[in-house]
Amino acid sequence: MKSIYIAFLTMTLTGCMTFPKSPQELKDMGSARHQFIINKDMISVEENIDEFLNKCYNTKNKAKIVLNHVSLGPDMGFEKTKSSNQIGYSVYIGLDPKLYSLGIDVINLNESKNVKVDVVAVTSMWKRIFPRLERAANGSDERCPA
Repeated sequence: MKSIYIAFLTMTLTGCMTFPKSPQELKDMGSARHQFIINKDMISVEENIDEFLNKCYNTKNKAKIVLNHVSLGPDMGFEKTKSSNQIGYSVYIGLDPKLYSLGIDVINLNESKNVKVDVVAVTSMWKRIFPRLERAANGSDERCPA
């Protein structure tokens, strides 16, 4: 009887959240979305978002705690794709496989100084960083979410 409860609990907890394994899968199944317009040029917005993501979501360049030859803490990073009028960011956790949690598309609007930013997150838990991301994209020096 005890093993039935453990099996039920395990199935319930693992079924609650499945991380997407590709940026496209994240766009398709992400449940939290946000969109905002910034009155700045694309290059400035790109630099601001790069700085925020490198500071908060890029553990590859940070010191790791190693205990008995095991690295502690999550491996996080982001991928960046770029075309003439769009920049895409995909934040991931883990290395093999990469599990995508946050996607950001920065789109230049018709040769104007306005830039549209579309954000999608795997769950609504990530909604709390949307205001920070918006302020960071506008040039504010934001703290990383705890």
